[in-house]
Amino acid sequence: MTQENIMQVDTPFEDIYLLKDGVYVKSSDGDYKIADYMSIKKLYMNIDTNDIVAEIEYDALRKKRKILIPRTDYMNSLKLINYAGKGLDIMKDSVENIVRHFRNQEEIAPINYQHSKIGFGQYDDKEIYKLYHSLGVESTYCGQYDLEPKGSKEVYFNMLNEQVIGHAPLELILIMALSAVIVGYIGEERSLYTLIAHIKANSTTGKTTAIRLGISAFGYADTKHNGLVGTYNATSNALIKQLTGIRGVPFAFDELSMSQTKDLTNIIYTIANGTDKARLNSNSELKERGNWHTTVFSTGEMSLINSAKQNAGIQIRVIEFDDIVFTRDAKNAEAISNVIQQHYGHLAYDFVEHVFNIGKEKLLKKYDHYYERVVKIFKDNRIVDNYVERRAKSFAVIILTGKQLEKVLGKEFDWQGIMNLIIETEKKSLLKRNFDRVAIDYIKQFVNINYSKFIIQGKQQKSGSSYWGKISKTTEGIEVEMLPLKFKEMIHQGGFEDETIVLKELKKSGLLNCEKDRYTRKRRTLTGITTDVYVIKIPK
Repeated sequence: MTQENIMQVDTPFEDIYLLKDGVYVKSSDGDYKIADYMSIKKLYMNIDTNDIVAEIEYDALRKKRKILIPRTDYMNSLKLINYAGKGLDIMKDSVENIVRHFRNQEEIAPINYQHSKIGFGQYDDKEIYKLYHSLGVESTYCGQYDLEPKGSKEVYFNMLNEQVIGHAPLELILIMALSAVIVGYIGEERSLYTLIAHIKANSTTGKTTAIRLGISAFGYADTKHNGLVGTYNATSNALIKQLTGIRGVPFAFDELSMSQTKDLTNIIYTIANGTDKARLNSNSELKERGNWHTTVFSTGEMSLINSAKQNAGIQIRVIEFDDIVFTRDAKNAEAISNVIQQHYGHLAYDFVEHVFNIGKEKLLKKYDHYYERVVKIFKDNRIVDNYVERRAKSFAVIILTGKQLEKVLGKEFDWQGIMNLIIETEKKSLLKRNFDRVAIDYIKQFVNINYSKFIIQGKQQKSGSSYWGKISKTTEGIEVEMLPLKFKEMIHQGGFEDETIVLKELKKSGLLNCEKDRYTRKRRTLTGITTDVYVIKIPK
């Protein structure tokens, strides 16, 4: 044969070689062709999973074609023969030699590195950051999201200067999107939750434009075409699955009203904690649990907090912005949307490089500094309760992010406006998350609506009325005695998760008249029987 042997290096199987027209085997009776041309053009190594995939070029139906085949398939004769249906020239009597041929090809094929998880990770004992390209190692994204930078970086930055900088609501959302980087970078060292920010507003406030603006710093910002924006129109498992493997890249769920889940308590806890629930595989073995550590946006015309059971844990895990107008006007929103649709995925690289240049140790010190400042600011504004320190963690991340983003952009943000938004948001949260106040307010309303079911001190109950308890005046206000079954019914009707938690908080706040080691007192009921009742003290 006059054709040049394509393979010129030592290989494991020297009796098999490749020519331009096909794969050949050496024999004492003369070399013979076993298959048409097929060659590994590239090997792709996934640095997250260590999986190897080959890009194989082959002749089929008088045309050059390409296909991606996992190593688990092309090195297994039983699996490889199935690719005959794709046009590869593989027969039962040749498949073993084709496997050996591909093993030879691995020795000469160029190796490209890929990643399927995004955000921070480790490679060769070095911290790296992965978007479409990686910082710290040469690797390209091979996952489901559209992260490849598009359009002009200059056009994108000009849009930020003209449409965003100087307007506090949009600045805050952009900062919060970049806060995903800080959460992913130092979150473990400071025990930070995944940051959840919900924007509750109607359709004319620019909430969707604001979220898409923040996400556009990292990649495509839409619910279509594999953008980093999903919708609530999915099962709980599908929602969580979209976050798996993300550490330092923001994600958004748009339009809460589309949710198929009535009670979002478990979803909120799962997202904040950053770990999926344990699951078994088909062999009844524990599967590897998905995890993430980032910032998650949520939008809707209804409250995310009110879509969950009432407990303080939800209140401190969700930052909820209520009825804020984010864009200046329709022209501002349109200008932003027109740019981020075509130009995106640029800002995050600059920000992460800046973060890497600072280093984790210095960044942790800066975080601690801003944490102390946030706590002081809250106390100065009379935002004080048992949860201030935990809430301050999230806002310290936001302020730290904003201060570093200023250096990347070379611009100053409207910090007075940003802090006003944060303080007003926390004042609203303060009222909702103080369990005893919320519970007492609800109990007042419930008793007022159902007062005919109670014996009022000094008044005779109407005949035929149901008996739920008794209302008595005290020097400090009133006391409401309730039968345990009716109390439980009332609490669950109000959306509280567990009546025991409510009782515990009421007792801790001195709003429960009870025995020392119990939540109840013995009282005589309308029937003359002495039984356990709950006695709630409602102050004047």
